[in-house]
Formats: sequence, structure tokens, C-alpha cells
Amino acid sequence: MKITKYSPSAGEATDVLLTGLKEILGTFAFEAVVREMRGEYLGEQMDVHDAVMYRPDLFERALTSILGEIGERLLVYIWQSRISLEPDLPAVPKYEKSGDLANCMEALLAKGDESLR
Repeated sequence: MKITKYSPSAGEATDVLLTGLKEILGTFAFEAVVREMRGEYLGEQMDVHDAVMYRPDLFERALTSILGEIGERLLVYIWQSRISLEPDLPAVPKYEKSGDLANCMEALLAKGDESLR
């Protein structure tokens, strides 16, 4: 996936997703998961926010590898209960199963590209 422009919608969805994960897991567990992601999956040069926006496939794979099925369920829950209800994010794609995060973020990024033209 090639991304050249910043999308406000993708940035907001990323913020809501990460905030939701932190609220559900708690600060300590969230930071432990992020530390594990950076060490084992993302590398020290990529932060978790950039991973969600620009490498959602990698972020999703890392989260589900670390947390298992509950990681996927958390992503579905946060997307459906928070992101899809955000009034500033019109026509948000549905996240229903593992693998959908990349498609959802790509759609949000494409909308951002259209709005910047």
C-alpha cells in the first residue's frame, strides 16, 4: 500500500483505535503490548501510531500475535462501537474480521487523498 498524503480521517480513526485499546487494556498492559510490538514486529524506528496508519496489516498481525483471538475481538469492538460512530468520520468502512484493518485504513486514506485534491 503506497501512502503519500496525510488523511485527517485516518489519523482520527488511528487515535480513536489506540485510545480505545489503552482504555480497555489499561495503561500498563497497553504499554507492554506496544513495547512487544516495537521489539518484535515494528522495529524501533516505527511507532505504533504510524503502524496503524501506514502498515495496518503489520499492526493487526502484531496485535493478534501478541493477544491472540482477543486482539482481533478488541479491534472489531473498538471499530464498531467507537470509530464507526464518530460523527467526523463519514462512511467509515466496516471492520468485522482479521484482515479488515488494512482495507479500512486504505479506504480512509483514499478519502483523505480525494479531499486534498
